[in-house]
Amino acid sequence: MRTVSFILVGLIAVAPQEPPHATASIKGVVVQSGTLEPVAKAVVQLAKDRGSDPLAVTTGADGRFEFQNVPSGTYDLTAGRNGYLVTAFGQRGPSGSGRKLNVEAGSNIDNIRLLITATGAISGRVFDNTGEPVANVPVQALKYSYEDGQRTLTPVKTDQTNDLGEFRLFWLPPGQYTISAQPGDTHNNMVFVVYDGGGQFRSTRGLVLDASTNAVAHRPGEAYVPVYYPGTADPQSASRVDVRPGADVRGIDFILTGVTTRKVRGTVINGATGLPADVANVQLVPRSNIGNTFSGVLDRGKFEISGVLPGAYFLVANARTGPNDGIKIMGGRTSVDVGYSDLENITVTLQPGIDVAGSIVVEGRPEGFPTGANPIIFLQGPRDWAFPSLSQMYASFRDSTQFEFSRVVEGDYQLWWDNLPAGLYIKSARFGPADALNNVIHIDLRTTDRMQIVLAGNAGTLEGVVRDNLRNIVPRARVVLVPDLAHRQRADLYKTTSTDESGRFRLQAIPPGDYVLFSWEDIENGLWQDAEFLKRYETAGKPVRIIESGRETVETTAIPFAF
Repeated sequence: MRTVSFILVGLIAVAPQEPPHATASIKGVVVQSGTLEPVAKAVVQLAKDRGSDPLAVTTGADGRFEFQNVPSGTYDLTAGRNGYLVTAFGQRGPSGSGRKLNVEAGSNIDNIRLLITATGAISGRVFDNTGEPVANVPVQALKYSYEDGQRTLTPVKTDQTNDLGEFRLFWLPPGQYTISAQPGDTHNNMVFVVYDGGGQFRSTRGLVLDASTNAVAHRPGEAYVPVYYPGTADPQSASRVDVRPGADVRGIDFILTGVTTRKVRGTVINGATGLPADVANVQLVPRSNIGNTFSGVLDRGKFEISGVLPGAYFLVANARTGPNDGIKIMGGRTSVDVGYSDLENITVTLQPGIDVAGSIVVEGRPEGFPTGANPIIFLQGPRDWAFPSLSQMYASFRDSTQFEFSRVVEGDYQLWWDNLPAGLYIKSARFGPADALNNVIHIDLRTTDRMQIVLAGNAGTLEGVVRDNLRNIVPRARVVLVPDLAHRQRADLYKTTSTDESGRFRLQAIPPGDYVLFSWEDIENGLWQDAEFLKRYETAGKPVRIIESGRETVETTAIPFAF
């Protein structure tokens, strides 16, 4: 016992002591990604946690910075400047993630290099069809984003044209953009005004206004069509503008075209009574899910929607009727093509919601999914209902094998799920004779089919390492497992993760099948679901086959920053 005590005391006596109040220094340089040119006047911040004020310094003309008297700890180190994207220590690209900087007492860290990415700009002019510049036109840079496999154009930056019709969209992150000129409020038939240089303002419809007034000319029944570069009203046909780091893309010009707007009139029928509906929401929604939506007013079953631009739409009507404890959901829609004349006598019928029953089978478990599990199964409908909740119909479970979708509005749906028990995946799903896993299903009043879902626990695992072209490991790389071409509409089959600091990754719960494995040093989130983008890198992917309960190991080479 004495010997043990002596050893402990001896250890305590000789253990090195950290000097009180010992601090460290941090030195480094901020350089522009791609050129390695030093960046002056960049603000570098050192933050220990979100609740404390960060230390901040500004780089000199040589791009260098220095922190003195830094207490030991773990820090976030970032750098930013106008015209550049904010970057973090250890970040490999503009969309990547950084890592913590560990600072030990008394240390001198002098080899930090922060790479920051220059933003770009897109500029041009907007003219009317006579060649006159048009002021006050909103111009947007849009990018495609992905949610539940749905592709949507999302605004990134907006500018308004000046008196010369000029616009400039600046500080844009590198990427590919769809550019649009969205003139005025098409619902109100706004007409823009140009100055003729002779003391008068002339509207883009040829109307002359008094220069002393602030009036905005309106001519009922006319509107400008939104234009997507290089000159189409269809966003799907637009050309993408490529913005590289630091690029200044010029000459993106638009010519606005005035068109006569149309009216759509018709009747909403209550399918339960066969009579005109008393209450309903009526909308025209673009069939492409991108573009203007037009709303109408219902009066004794009749509706009129005015100011409609030519295009392909769904005419959607839906309603909730009855008291809260007995609410009834009704809905209906029909395809409408608006051309060069008004549309009359359009009929859409509200049909009551349909109850759809279903069952779940878990292979090897006749009792269903495990006790305590709470899987979420729902039908994803069209995103065009006036009541957003009608686009997702959630199943209610009676027990671990039986469920029901209640009051489903007539239409086309995809099967979606979440929160499946650990280790299980949906092996198959059928709606009557139809494959509900890989196809859209249709539900209407004639529907008598049941949903049958089979879960399995024999998913596969894929692990490996990512290296660059010089065979160095790549930490924090984005790894994506993409389904084969026949199944790329299945958003649930896309698997993604990031490599750890040793460049290793692991993907689990992979349904058996054929895939292609990609890895990028940096990539915008979700961009791998863009078919056009993926075509550019198809040959850089590594084919992988996942078998039941299989465990595959691969090595892959990271693709440089992609956008």
